Amino acid sequence: LVQCELGALVDRLPLNYVTIFDAAYLCSVHGIPLYFGVDKENPFCDNFNFFASQLRIRIEMAFGLMYQKWGVLWKPMRVNIENVRCVVQAIGRL
Repeated sequence: LVQCELGALVDRLPLNYVTIFDAAYLCSVHGIPLYFGVDKENPFCDNFNFFASQLRIRIEMAFGLMYQKWGVLWKPMRVNIENVRCVVQAIGRL
């Protein structure tokens, strides 16, 4: 994540904003990985993983609906990662 444009974008998030990472990544100021291994057996960690998973499912469903409705998502977009937020917001508002 450190070596890509997305990593730089995550590093520039304001304080108190975080992203949820896969368990393969380390915890950082702006990134919280899902719990795995022995930690997963702790009820608090299991609850966190469950609710994070539910949020992820809802986001994937929303993108699925946008993909089906708007052809702009049918092929790779050639847009700077800084502008992706604007594109997704425009599609969501339509």
